[in-house]
Amino acid sequence: MAASKTLTPEQRRERARKAGRAAHSIDAHVRAVVDRAPELTADQVAKLRAIFAPAVNG
Repeated sequence: MAASKTLTPEQRRERARKAGRAAHSIDAHVRAVVDRAPELTADQVAKLRAIFAPAVNG
């Protein structure tokens, strides 16, 4: 988007609303939780693959 000096007040408000929605979205919260989680162990990965394999393979 253009520099804020060239935006109208309404355009700045809309940009702020959009940023607020993005920051407070479910996706943002899930991403934050996942980012804080420790890496999975090899055993955990194997268990998840076994659980999700039927869904992936059809």
